[in-house]
Amino acid sequence: MRSSVIIAGLIFRRLNMKHPSLFAITLPVFLGYIPLGITFGFLMVSQGIAWYIPIVFSVFVFAGAAQFLAVGLVLNHASLVDTALATFLINLRHIFFGLSLFDFVPHTWTKKAYFMFGITDETYSLLT
Repeated sequence: MRSSVIIAGLIFRRLNMKHPSLFAITLPVFLGYIPLGITFGFLMVSQGIAWYIPIVFSVFVFAGAAQFLAVGLVLNHASLVDTALATFLINLRHIFFGLSLFDFVPHTWTKKAYFMFGITDETYSLLT
């Protein structure tokens, strides 16, 4: 939640908007999440996974690409170590997203680290 507020503030500055509504700022990101979420749900269910599992994944896993990766990992009964390593590698790009936006984020390392954790592909595309 807090990273969303930080990211919304960065978008305000980037777009030179004085008083935009939060809904107007987050609409492009929202429109990117909805079709991906629906597609993920259909993919999981089409592979024979119970309908509620994609919902649980969407609530607890903050990594869209890792969710799609998880389909294959779950179906092939991957170990926890394999799953953790694959998830780490696929999300490593967020460190580079965050590093490329250091000029836009708050100046403390804890806030910068949190920003690198909280940034998404859609938010990065809006900021760059």
